[in-house]
Amino acid sequence: MDKNVKKRVEWYNDASTITTCLIGLIIITILLSQSFAIKNGLSAADILSSILTHNSIYLCVCLYFIALKTKFGKKYFDHLNLILILFYLFTTFTSFLTVFQSFNLDSLMSLFIHVFIVLYLVHTFFRGTRIWKEFKLSKSPFNEFSNEGYFYTVVILGVILLAINLIMTTSFYGTVLSLLDCSFTYLFARYIYLYWQYLDLKKIDSKNTGNFDKITDTVVEEVKETLDEVKEAMDKVSDKFEEPVEKLSEAVNKVEDKVEDFTENVKESVEEFMSDMGFEENKEKIEDKIEEVKELVDEKVEDIKEVIDEKVTDVKEVVEEKKEDVKEVIKKKTTTKKPVKKVEKKATKNYKGVKNTNKSKKKVTK
Repeated sequence: MDKNVKKRVEWYNDASTITTCLIGLIIITILLSQSFAIKNGLSAADILSSILTHNSIYLCVCLYFIALKTKFGKKYFDHLNLILILFYLFTTFTSFLTVFQSFNLDSLMSLFIHVFIVLYLVHTFFRGTRIWKEFKLSKSPFNEFSNEGYFYTVVILGVILLAINLIMTTSFYGTVLSLLDCSFTYLFARYIYLYWQYLDLKKIDSKNTGNFDKITDTVVEEVKETLDEVKEAMDKVSDKFEEPVEKLSEAVNKVEDKVEDFTENVKESVEEFMSDMGFEENKEKIEDKIEEVKELVDEKVEDIKEVIDEKVTDVKEVVEEKKEDVKEVIKKKTTTKKPVKKVEKKATKNYKGVKNTNKSKKKVTK
């Protein structure tokens, strides 16, 4: 009884058993997926395409573990690891493109899993090789993650992806394949975990120092400085735009006052002209004419006010557009760390454009 319990507990700590389980699991997954494809009536070309796309990662990993069972694989173990890492890098890139093509939780979690597996592979299988020393991976910021940290992160992400697939799937076949995919992720992460333990036991490049905290602090400081620069530039630009808007409103009020004065002067001039010319006899007719002139003047005044309102609206829209353009320029300038003075020059130029527009309005009203 004790022996059975001991075997049942320690099977996942045996790299040879894990390797055999992975080979069997991959073969079962490929056969089941193709049998499901045949039942769904897919053609031979579609089945072959499915093997080369969806099952390509399983084929590559299966060939990798089969090679490890041979003398050739054991001799060129580091070379096989490099090929495996390059293949996972390519798969991660395709997952990244899939996120942009069809953004959903499934594709996003798949991308996260591939990214962490690549990091896990690089920081495990490159230890003890030239690549580890030449690229100084012993100082990689991702050394902050421990063996357990990588392993449990990959497993948790795999379980989350399984839950998403079980919710989204509508068939029994999809459920079975999702369970097999999750099992593969766990076993593959366990294999990497055991090799990391072996390297630590042999003390092969086990003294590693990560600088993840320094990088995060530097990034935070850079972001704070950029935000402060943006805030200062926005304050200066808003101050520049407040002055022309106020002057524009004052000019409009002056134009309206002049129009009212003009109507009053016309009325007074007509009345004085009539009295000087001695047209008291035809007073009623003259008053009628005056009323007609007043109505005509009022209509012209209304037309002038409408034109002024339209011009004011156009100028305000131009000002708002210039504000948005200046904001975009500020963002570009701050990201490339160019001085804020160039943004101020552009805002000053926009201010001069608004002043020229006000002058042209005064000429139109006159």
